[in-house]
Amino acid sequence: MRSLLKQMLGLVGWLVVSFAAAAVGAVASIQAKPFYSQLAQPDWAPPPGVFGPVWTALYALMAIAAWWVWRLLSVRAHDLEGADRAPRAVCRAYPHDCMDAGARTKLDA
Repeated sequence: MRSLLKQMLGLVGWLVVSFAAAAVGAVASIQAKPFYSQLAQPDWAPPPGVFGPVWTALYALMAIAAWWVWRLLSVRAHDLEGADRAPRAVCRAYPHDCMDAGARTKLDA
């Protein structure tokens, strides 16, 4: 149960970090609407009302992705065996990133 609580708190933490970054971007782009409307736009340009929901979804997905990586790579400081497990998990998930000219890395040996 404690592990589930830790994971949920981690997710909430990543959502807070992600939406804090979104808030900074929103404050920085307060004057974007007049600027955006003055640009020469192609016919396929999305309407201004689409940006809010799309950016919200993008920031939520970025938070979930960061949380997923955090969960994958989280290692307890006292767990020496765990320090070896995280790189192996990444190499199993993304073997093409762990290959050197077609040869497996030492992690897969």
